[in-house]
Amino acid sequence: MNNKLIDLFKKYDSNYVIKESIIQINYMGINIYYEYKDKKIIYLDKNYFGKIPHIMMDGSLCIVGNKVVQLKELNEEEMLKNCIEIYIPWLVSLPENLRVLEFLSELQYYCKNLLEYKKVKPLKKNNLTIAKDICINDVNGLWETISSLPKNKIFRLYTSKYNRASVYILKTQNEIKVNYDRYTKACQRVSGINYDTIKKKIAFIGVGSVNSYIIKNLLSKELNKIVLIDDGMFTVDNVFRFAFPYKNKYKIDAVKEFCKILNKDILIQGYKIKIKSESSSRFISDCDEIYVSVDNPNAWIDIKIYLEKNCEKNQKIIFIGVDAFGGFGKFVHVNIKNVAEGFRKFIFYDNGSGRKSMIGNGCGKSIAVYDEENLNKLAKEAIKKYISGEVIEVNFDED
Repeated sequence: MNNKLIDLFKKYDSNYVIKESIIQINYMGINIYYEYKDKKIIYLDKNYFGKIPHIMMDGSLCIVGNKVVQLKELNEEEMLKNCIEIYIPWLVSLPENLRVLEFLSELQYYCKNLLEYKKVKPLKKNNLTIAKDICINDVNGLWETISSLPKNKIFRLYTSKYNRASVYILKTQNEIKVNYDRYTKACQRVSGINYDTIKKKIAFIGVGSVNSYIIKNLLSKELNKIVLIDDGMFTVDNVFRFAFPYKNKYKIDAVKEFCKILNKDILIQGYKIKIKSESSSRFISDCDEIYVSVDNPNAWIDIKIYLEKNCEKNQKIIFIGVDAFGGFGKFVHVNIKNVAEGFRKFIFYDNGSGRKSMIGNGCGKSIAVYDEENLNKLAKEAIKKYISGEVIEVNFDED
């Protein structure tokens, strides 16, 4: 073991012990063991298995799926520091309902390895008839409940506060079947455990590069009412800057198909048109928010006039785009009172480069070089709440 690692473990426990290939420390009352030679695995007490999530049968710490933390190809010192200071204390201090939630998310694994069911299979959700909903409040109650469930009936298990993350379970004579709400699980992983369903109806004028990533990020918050306005096709030009991989379809159809795969109940209105200054107000009349990102100056002007004529006082408008040369993205939140001034600031925003032409593009006509990470970053920033009328710049990191 190198001196840097020795110094790191000394920081946590001056009475550390090294025995063969294992170094042992006690940090915050937790015994931590690190196999530092070949396997490079962190272990806790094996009695934690089935009591604290993400700890395997032998006590090894799990960080990806059901695999242990392996540090051979990573920054060993940094990974150890993060695991010891952040990950392990977080696991051990998880409140009971979050422990239940984590176990529900990996229930097939624990049914097999903790409850020792030899056959564990997925349960198809089509037309499930639920015998009973059961709220699980603690981990011991979870295992006891599953063990005592009667056979040949389907039950829905959930925990209080996070009842949307439910699991369906069916026991038969020879096997146990489990079904997860994977969409809800994915939402939690992306947006945080205690996410809120978006109850707004949101319109997107332009569903290309930038707005496609806005839509994708909002889907993680259970967006369920959207209006799509775009007359463009998804072609090879869009491959590296469009969030939904459906070549040779209208962009609206690509978005619809992707959204329906994730959430079959989502309500989508699609209009394969270009918004003109004289277009009907019906396209946005009952929307709470309107994201605008298009790819040429004339379209921007038409949309600005259209919004001035048709927006209602409670509607929020978000202009969002990428600099023509790809150095940054930007957006502004406005309403009908300041739409003209906010639009002017947005289109002619100058971050010191002196370039004003084409700044405010969507992406399509831009010569910008950017990647998915940048578009995701811009989308996430724009979804947050900011002071109305202020242009926010989002820098794109250069390699």
